[in-house]
Amino acid sequence: MAPRILMTGASGFLGRVIQSRKLEPLLTVGRSETNSIQCDLSKDIPVLPNGLDHVIHCAGKAHSMPGSIEDVEEFFRVNLDGAKNLVEGLERSASMVKSFTFISTVAVYGRQEGYNLNESTPLNGSSPYAKSKLEAERFLRGWSSSGGIQMLILRLPLIVASNPPGNLGAMIRGIRSGRYLSINRGKARKSMVLASDIASLVINSNRRVGIYNLTDRYHPRVSELEGLISQQLKKSPPCNIPLSFAKLFGVCGDVLGDWFPVNTQKINTLTKNLVFNDDKAVKALGWKPKRVIDHLNVKSD
Repeated sequence: MAPRILMTGASGFLGRVIQSRKLEPLLTVGRSETNSIQCDLSKDIPVLPNGLDHVIHCAGKAHSMPGSIEDVEEFFRVNLDGAKNLVEGLERSASMVKSFTFISTVAVYGRQEGYNLNESTPLNGSSPYAKSKLEAERFLRGWSSSGGIQMLILRLPLIVASNPPGNLGAMIRGIRSGRYLSINRGKARKSMVLASDIASLVINSNRRVGIYNLTDRYHPRVSELEGLISQQLKKSPPCNIPLSFAKLFGVCGDVLGDWFPVNTQKINTLTKNLVFNDDKAVKALGWKPKRVIDHLNVKSD
């Protein structure tokens, strides 16, 4: 008999890709009416059936900058309290869950720059997103250890699929509108990974244990992404500005606030190498990802 799988975040960016693999039997839990079990995990404990074997916990809050105390608290409600409420629901259901996969993030390392960063890199994430994910990791590791549950934690960089959110989505929108400028000729390399490759691993992740970074192992330069996106959108390659000018614009944004299009953090994101090492996943999980630049497909208007 196939294991009964419970998944959270099925309507999210990565969750939709995983769900498209038609896992059976699959139950989903979340806020929308499309879920098998409707529940806001950030506030409530779900009523779950017994007999569940494996959990894939994708639900989480990301891709936003907190503008208030309430925004900061929302990260912890969704990412930490959501994990705690899910575990409480599992325990109340008396399901003898054997394995649990948690979707985490490389943001827990707190690095804006670096090369060959592996799972031993100090966990210095300071943003509400990073802190809430790291606390969720620690909670889940403690719970799984005490209950003999096999826990797999995947720390992911930028995830790529159709209509991506975050920085890649902003790049696509900027190039499409003709309002994007390349900085320092796009020399920086960035780790990223295809959602489809993550899905392929996750659907076979029961009984796997440990903490792993995942990347596409190529880490494309920003210029490669800019060129590919421009070509697919049939746009001219973006104009380049020197790094010194970009840094000046970033300082202006720091002073002027959110209405200014860039700040120092955004400039650093575009211009500094940030490359993670996933050799551990290759050896232990048989991780064989595809290159993002070979599979990125941007829809033109």
